[in-house]
Amino acid sequence: MKQHYFPFAAVVGQDRFKLALILVSIDPTIGGVLAIGDKGTGKTTLIRSLADLLSQEEAVPFVNLPIGASEDRVLGSIELSTLINEKKEVVNAGLLAQADGGILYVDEINLLNDYLMDSLLDASASGSYYLEREGISKRLNSRFSLIGSMNPEEGDLRPQLKDRFGLSVQITTPNDLELRMQVIRNRMDFDCDPQEFSERYTVEQSALITRIRESKSKLNSLMVSEAMIQLCAQLALDHGVEGLRSDILLLKTAKAYAVWNRDNELQRHHIEAIAALVLEHRKRQDPPKSNSNPPSDNPSEKEPPHQEENPTRLDAEQPQNSLKITAKDGKQRKGMESVGKQATVPLAEERGLDVRKTVGQYLAKNHFEPIQKHEEKRAAIHLAFLLDASGSMRKEGVIAYAKGFIEKAVTEHEGKRMIFSLIAMQANEAKTQVDRSSNAGEIIAGLEHVEVGGKTNAIAAFKLLKSLTTDRNKVQHQLVFLTDGKFGDASDAAIQSAISSYQLYGKGVDKATIVDMEKGAVNLGIAQQFARKIKADYERIETKS
Repeated sequence: MKQHYFPFAAVVGQDRFKLALILVSIDPTIGGVLAIGDKGTGKTTLIRSLADLLSQEEAVPFVNLPIGASEDRVLGSIELSTLINEKKEVVNAGLLAQADGGILYVDEINLLNDYLMDSLLDASASGSYYLEREGISKRLNSRFSLIGSMNPEEGDLRPQLKDRFGLSVQITTPNDLELRMQVIRNRMDFDCDPQEFSERYTVEQSALITRIRESKSKLNSLMVSEAMIQLCAQLALDHGVEGLRSDILLLKTAKAYAVWNRDNELQRHHIEAIAALVLEHRKRQDPPKSNSNPPSDNPSEKEPPHQEENPTRLDAEQPQNSLKITAKDGKQRKGMESVGKQATVPLAEERGLDVRKTVGQYLAKNHFEPIQKHEEKRAAIHLAFLLDASGSMRKEGVIAYAKGFIEKAVTEHEGKRMIFSLIAMQANEAKTQVDRSSNAGEIIAGLEHVEVGGKTNAIAAFKLLKSLTTDRNKVQHQLVFLTDGKFGDASDAAIQSAISSYQLYGKGVDKATIVDMEKGAVNLGIAQQFARKIKADYERIETKS
């Protein structure tokens, strides 16, 4: 059965984004589009629609790069066993190579780690990259249009990375009532009968792909005067952008816009119409403040007296606590304030150092213990809610607790990116209701729409949990398991099975909290027993019978 995507022509309310995508389709050397703004505005739907539209002309790959993807998955790998045993080079193409000739889409691109970000931007700009593995170097083609989306509330991109995107567009939630109603109608009609809805737009879709094809063919023959080139350069100067990339992209984008409008010569209004797409994300930042401090009338804040060029203290030149010294008395000393004959005697003696020794003598006879570099903290917190939605649970208490827990977690991890997931167990099954969303509101909405009933299938839920917690080196995973502890038939065998399955599938969880929601006069204490066995925190929420 053919898979139907929402027709590009049927998307309403994102005209600037649609135009940017069309211009990049006409001239892929523009370098992709960065969509900045609100979630839930149809960005992914529109991008998939574009890939489906372009596929009517020829097969166009559409590759979605997840932010938690490994380096091997993004760049590719070499089959080492085949290389060793059969002396053959077998290359597994990464996502960058799979997107060759098509579209590479990265949702929440600002959460992608810097190394992979640099790699995909370089590959997009050059059209190829080298896969360096196991002493083998392979050149892989990667000519794709890079489309990224991000919510600035979750963290911004570095200016030099933004500059690598040809165009950017601000995505906002429409405030027009009729427009929002039309979006609802279109979505409901498509979900009801995708084929019938798509057939309504067959003529418009065909007209779009024909117009894009014609625009491509006329791109190189468009007349461009020196006055228009001068205008592009002047606009870049007026906006104070860094580098010359914007000047070139203004001209390229304006040319694509001109042929899209079926004009034969580039005019001023073409450049002005697309200028914001090129320049808005390239505005020069405020210059850094000077390190020099203004003079102060307070004597205690005035500059220290001039020191000699060769200071007598090492800690004036090297970072504090960079190494420890174990002297003969067995005590560890931090830092060192003496160098040969220039030692500051009182200070050195106070620290217990032999001032007659040089640095070389200390290095030769005393034990130096380097302090290990502090491990870099993981960039994001993933809060995964596991909801026991069996018939014995009270949903009102669950939702109230979840709201409070989320608020507490956000406060505790202020300044860090938060990701939220929700897995619900009901009717002896498990389902991922929310998959790594940055919107906490989706968790509450998911809890409100979960139907309560049936038995608890903890094993199925823990298997889903494993798939959400595979990137421990980048994300700290925290589990909140809301349950009344009635696993299956609540027998000892069922409880032990739940414990064993968590120990197998929950290895990616850094911290777990078991929230006991058991109600009734008799408390079986199964949830507390489960928490103790898996070494998790335990909380009990009193609920009404």
